[in-house]
Amino acid sequence: SSMGGLRFEASRAMVGELSEFNVWDRPLSHTELYALAHCSTGMLGNVVPFSEASPSNRPIIAVMGS
Repeated sequence: SSMGGLRFEASRAMVGELSEFNVWDRPLSHTELYALAHCSTGMLGNVVPFSEASPSNRPIIAVMGS
């Protein structure tokens, strides 16, 4: 399958688990990125939030190709 002119290669697919995976609907500021990189914030994504406190509420993510 192809998306945006790039070909999918199964050998390059990510297999495993992600931790602290959050998605926002806006670019984050330099200050926010710095705080996240230094683990000094509990900021959760506003599209896909990840919370270690509630593992049963973790979103299940699936990327579907055309």
